[in-house]
Amino acid sequence: MSQSLAKVYIHNVFSTKHCVPLITDDVRKNLHSYIIGTLSNIGSYVNEIYANPDHIHVLCTLPRVVTIAELISKIKTPSSKWLKKQGIENFAWQDGYGAFSVSAS
Repeated sequence: MSQSLAKVYIHNVFSTKHCVPLITDDVRKNLHSYIIGTLSNIGSYVNEIYANPDHIHVLCTLPRVVTIAELISKIKTPSSKWLKKQGIENFAWQDGYGAFSVSAS
């Protein structure tokens, strides 16, 4: 087989710094759209996403050439900057994360 194929689903979970409830209803839907677009740009398909006030869940595919740590970084760094531009000046994600493999079924 001369080509590579992978379909790996990852459930990512991470919190706002100190679990402060900074994600409001006003920005939630646009945050979802922003993260979906960001992941789409690196070849990841988002199956489900939901931002609670103090943490977020993202179920997406893991691109074959991207590590889990890189995937998380590609979510957290730009979305943190975006949220600050939306007026949440003290916004930050926690340093860690949870990443769990999920069956396609």
